[in-house]
Amino acid sequence: MILKLLKIALEKDIVISSIKVAIVVGCILNIINQGDLLYHLNFEKVNWLKLGLCFVVPYSVSTYASVKVKTGRN
Repeated sequence: MILKLLKIALEKDIVISSIKVAIVVGCILNIINQGDLLYHLNFEKVNWLKLGLCFVVPYSVSTYASVKVKTGRN
């Protein structure tokens, strides 16, 4: 069961779609959360974990939703 879901999650169309969502949403979230630091190129104070999570979370949510739709689960 888990391998089947993982196989679906790694399908090319789902991965590409999730990456696109992660880039758009991740950039917006990072601008909201750390925009001043990024704008002023103050990379020493950037919270790199927060920056990464702002991309990982939208990717995960998009992938989860795509797999859920593809398997017909509620």
